[in-house]
Amino acid sequence: MRRYSPLCQESCHPLLIQSLGSYVKCCSNRPNYPTRPFSSKEEGCQWVSSFVDWYNHQHRDSGIKFVTPHQLHSGEALEICRQRSRVYELARIANPKRWSTSIRCWKQSDLVCINEPLATQQTSLHAALAREAYNAFKR
Repeated sequence: MRRYSPLCQESCHPLLIQSLGSYVKCCSNRPNYPTRPFSSKEEGCQWVSSFVDWYNHQHRDSGIKFVTPHQLHSGEALEICRQRSRVYELARIANPKRWSTSIRCWKQSDLVCINEPLATQQTSLHAALAREAYNAFKR
């Protein structure tokens, strides 16, 4: 009988692994992540389907201000974050000693990516190399 691994990223194309990085990290950190290989392809598909549903509708991602991907894509996230900002500001006013700095920024980004666009990655790489060269020169 053939057994299916819960997540066999070694067999995927490197670019696919990179684009699915946040899914893989979140997936393997789930409490119900399989501890044994799936006994059938259907069992694996069922688990992945339930994970994707959870990820899109229940998982509050820190990278998108603790809203679900569904809330972000449906437009609900803006109002959720506005309400959170009001609650935080009222809490800060009510008890200023608890706050050493300003409240958390709840503004939603205009652009959300799983991975940075290639141009941004290259710019970041060039900046890192320039900093490294400058620091080496200073020594």
